Amino acid sequence: MKNLSLVMLALLTAGATEAKAQLSLDEICKKYIEKAGGVERLKNLSNVTYEQQLLSNNYEVPQKIIVVNNKAFYSENVVPGKKVVVCVVDNTGWQINPFQGSTKPKDLTSQELTLYKYQMNLNGPIYSYYYDPATKVDSLKLLGKSKVGKEDCYVINVLYKNKYSEKAYISASDFTLRRIESAYGQLQLSNYKTIGGVAFPFSKEMSSPQGSLYVQVLNIKTNQNINNSVFQRP
Repeated sequence: MKNLSLVMLALLTAGATEAKAQLSLDEICKKYIEKAGGVERLKNLSNVTYEQQLLSNNYEVPQKIIVVNNKAFYSENVVPGKKVVVCVVDNTGWQINPFQGSTKPKDLTSQELTLYKYQMNLNGPIYSYYYDPATKVDSLKLLGKSKVGKEDCYVINVLYKNKYSEKAYISASDFTLRRIESAYGQLQLSNYKTIGGVAFPFSKEMSSPQGSLYVQVLNIKTNQNINNSVFQRP
């Protein structure tokens, strides 16, 4: 009987410890924001310039991206002999894509514009929900846990006010963002490095019905003096 009581006590203690270890949505998001760099550093992140390589079907394409937080987006892909440019400023956007038969700027479709506008939010929707409601995140909901590879992750559903939604997978061990799933596809993130006090993933893997793409970030610069002429339509 004594041994049985000890076993029951041990089980009760283990159960209490496990219950105590369960984190709320707010606690998970707080740890995620702290891991990303903290409220003040994220608040002061005005722009980011990325230099990276796109790898797909044995092709390597150099890419440069400039993002001014919630204001502008510019990307430049250099394919041998040709340059593909996409630019979004506020609520308007254009692209130059020689592979579509023209070297003149062409307006983005509404769907393309929406996709790039989500990428203009440097701090992400979880930070925005708590500290920047103007970015139109309506709600967050903790769905439970799931695996990304072998890693346990908290799954958070992000719902925007326009009813668009995505799922964010946050590592249960180090609270970095590991995966984003949306109607556009899946983005897997790894190899985090700290630049200017902010954590950035240097390895990204994108998959969608159109195929897969691997992104290797080579260099990141933050809070630079950006020449606004880069965003001007030719």
